[in-house]
Amino acid sequence: MADSVWRERFAQVGTLPRLARAASPGLAGAVLASIDRSGPAAVHVGRSYLAPLGAAVAERIGAQWITLDLDEDDGALALTRGDREEAAAHDRLLAIFGPVFDGLAIASETEAAAIAERQGLNPELVPNAVQLPGGHAPRPGGRSGPSLLFVGNLTYPPNVEAARLLADAIL
Repeated sequence: MADSVWRERFAQVGTLPRLARAASPGLAGAVLASIDRSGPAAVHVGRSYLAPLGAAVAERIGAQWITLDLDEDDGALALTRGDREEAAAHDRLLAIFGPVFDGLAIASETEAAAIAERQGLNPELVPNAVQLPGGHAPRPGGRSGPSLLFVGNLTYPPNVEAARLLADAIL
C-alpha cells in the first residue's frame, strides 16, 4: 500500500478476521465503479469486518460522514465459539478502524457496554425493532386471543437479551 496511513493501520491490526480478508480496501475501486459517485456524501458500512473497505470507499469519494453498524460484538461472538485468535483479530480491527468512523451503532445495550469497556469506543444503541402501525400486527387466519412468536437465533446475544426481557419484564 502506497499510503503510509493505511500501512500503519494494517500493521497495527496484524492478522485480519477471516471475513475481513475477503473485503480488502483494494476492492474500493470495484465498489466505486458500481455506484453513482455524483451523489453520496455519506457512507454507511453494515458490518465491522467491512470497516477497512468502507473507510477506503469513503476516503476515495470524499464522504463527509461515515458510519459503521457493528451489528454485533464480533470479538465476543468469536470467543463464544472458543476462537480466541479470531476474537483478538476482531478486537484489533475495531480498535484501529472504529475511530475512523463518525458514528458507530450496535443493537444490544450489553454489547455496546462491552465494546465501550474493551475498546474505549461509544457505539450508539440502535435496537433491531420496528414499531408497527397501530401497535400490532394483524393475527393470521383471524384468530383471537393472546399468542407470541419469538423468531431468532438464541446463540446471538441480543436475541437472548430480548427473549429474557420479554419473559422477565413484559410477560
